[in-house]
Amino acid sequence: RMSSLDVTVEFTETVRYFSGFLFTHDDLSPAVIEDGMCEDEAIVAAWNDDPDRQASDVIVALRGAAQEWERIKGGAA
Repeated sequence: RMSSLDVTVEFTETVRYFSGFLFTHDDLSPAVIEDGMCEDEAIVAAWNDDPDRQASDVIVALRGAAQEWERIKGGAA
């Protein structure tokens, strides 16, 4: 079983990776930093909360990030 610290570290690394993926594969502008959010969380949240974002956009981005992770890192964390 993972400790809460391990979960937090894994979540932070995942958000950082996905933020970088979105920044290099989508037309993003820097996100406004909200209270309590790191820049990576703000980027992902702003991208996700775009009113024009469709579920299919999210699925394509998550699959793309997962495939890139697999190619670069060689599998699951």
